[in-house]
Amino acid sequence: MIRVLYFNGLGTGKPRRPEKLAMRVFFRYLGRHGISVRHIPVDWYAKEPFSELLDHMIAAVRDELATHAEVVLCGVSAGGSLAVNVQAGLRNKKLSVVVLCGPLRIAQLSWWDRRTLERIAFRDPNRPSQCFFDSVTYCDTTAIPTLNHDEKRRIVTVQQWSDTVVPRQTMGIPGVKVFRVPGMGHTLGIGIGILYLPTIIRVLR
Repeated sequence: MIRVLYFNGLGTGKPRRPEKLAMRVFFRYLGRHGISVRHIPVDWYAKEPFSELLDHMIAAVRDELATHAEVVLCGVSAGGSLAVNVQAGLRNKKLSVVVLCGPLRIAQLSWWDRRTLERIAFRDPNRPSQCFFDSVTYCDTTAIPTLNHDEKRRIVTVQQWSDTVVPRQTMGIPGVKVFRVPGMGHTLGIGIGILYLPTIIRVLR
């Protein structure tokens, strides 16, 4: 079976009851397509420095690579930049990345567009996410510039028709394949992207 490691989007990494049900349904669906999924929880609101979070994720993925012939990192929304950062840190040819509707770069938005990285990361003063801000910044300024042609070939970014949360111009990486899914809105786009995951993984192989 293909091993997929799932990095969650913005949150504590502890799914609530509806999310647990959705994950159970999706994981069972993917299992029927020969895909084994492990959720590696990411607490985006934790106070640990981003460097420690990245080291922890790299160690977890390295353990999986030691026991599986092929590993795919599936970064959902905020988890997308983290998946690319881990790939850049490991440089392992057995490792591929699927980014589902996640911001990977910092872009200059139109004056009326309020979907800036700062606003998303710090919109709740009681639960700021410095780790999310640092992950996207690191992805844009450090990880992406170091990717070679072969590593880019093992990345797919999934984009829907429109997204009200993540600006389209922050989702892509030059030279990386884009897989477009028929959906509108952030959550729906992610859900449809998961349904297409068996096809997307075949594109990577």
